[in-house]
Amino acid sequence: MPFYRKIKSFIIHLFEETKTFALVGKSGTGKSHRAKAVAEKYYIDLIIDDGLLIKNDRILAGFSAKQEENTISAVRTAVFDTAVHRTDVINAIQEENYPRILILGTSEKMVNKIALRLRLPKPVKYIHIEDIASEDEIALAQKVRYDEGKHIIPVSAIEITRRYPNIAYRSSKSTEILASRNTVTEGEKTVVTPVFSRNKSHTYSAEDFRQIVEECIAFYDKEIKVLNFTAERVDEEYRVFIEVSLPETNDIVIDEKAEIRHIVSASLEKYANVRIESVEVAIS
Repeated sequence: MPFYRKIKSFIIHLFEETKTFALVGKSGTGKSHRAKAVAEKYYIDLIIDDGLLIKNDRILAGFSAKQEENTISAVRTAVFDTAVHRTDVINAIQEENYPRILILGTSEKMVNKIALRLRLPKPVKYIHIEDIASEDEIALAQKVRYDEGKHIIPVSAIEITRRYPNIAYRSSKSTEILASRNTVTEGEKTVVTPVFSRNKSHTYSAEDFRQIVEECIAFYDKEIKVLNFTAERVDEEYRVFIEVSLPETNDIVIDEKAEIRHIVSASLEKYANVRIESVEVAIS
């Protein structure tokens, strides 16, 4: 690390109160791939990604959603649904006592929810994947995700093999240059095949999709209820219709419809490994 960066990092650690940063983007767009470059640019020591607390090439605490046997348990792990999981990560964060932490998520509101669960302040900055990766890079990342079912965890292969030998696929050492061209960082990442996506012959039903979506919506707002759900396959993509009821106090219907549309699309693309063409949302 250059001398001036060491000095700035020292000053941040000495005087700055805890700040949360967010890296936001759709599933499979390369967030985990670029997490270390973002952390390097903003002098961030800790990363929250898919149920794990990460520092450098090590897993400090948590459980990986990618080692779960089914999609529902993977969803719950990714959002720190259990008290044991949350407490493990919260305690580790407090022990580290670092001023900056990065949370990866599919939307700003979902990141906010994770921060709240982990007793972290609301993010001071949201970095969107489109700001640090080109359209071609994002398209390539999505192709690898949907065609090969491969995911990335931003830690060393040794660490993954030691903790989760059943998901490790191969390690990948690379130099990352953010689209802003201001940051270059080298790091090791591990390509993994999640347990819940191993069975490529498995055909998801609309009810399977509904369960995944209900779990993600419940994390966003337990008062939103799914009344009706259908999924129609068109070529290699799905058209989804979902009808929900909102709390009586909720009068921002347009914003909620957009967020629900995002949750449905992101959750199915991530956990069912399918492409979503469109999501129609009806509010009752």
